[in-house]
Amino acid sequence: NWTDSFVQWSPLGTYLATVHRQGAAIWGGATTFNRLMRYAHPQVKLIDFSPGERFLVTYSSHEPSNPRDTHRVMITIFDVRTGKVMRDFKGSADEYSSAVGTGGVSGVSWPVF
Repeated sequence: NWTDSFVQWSPLGTYLATVHRQGAAIWGGATTFNRLMRYAHPQVKLIDFSPGERFLVTYSSHEPSNPRDTHRVMITIFDVRTGKVMRDFKGSADEYSSAVGTGGVSGVSWPVF
C-alpha cells in the first residue's frame, strides 16, 4: 500500500508525502520516483510542509483511557532532507490548542504554515 491514511503534495510539488501507522514518508525524484526518507511518528494524523519544503511537521493525538487524564498531543518538526528531528512538542492538548471545539475539546490549527 502507498499509504495507510492519505497523501499530500509539498507546496512546490517536489515531494509526495504518505502517512502510515509508523509515521510519514516522502517520495520524489527528477527521473525516477522513489521513497526518499521516512519519519518516525507513531499514529501520525496530520502532516504539513513548510512553504520552502525545508521542514515537515507531523501531529498525533492520543485519547486518554481514563476520563480524568488529559488529551495528549505530539507535534514533531523534521528536517526534510536529513530526517533529523529539529524539535518536538509533547503535552496536554490544552497547551497547544488554538481553539475550543464541540464539547469543550481543544483543537490544533492546521495547516500549521
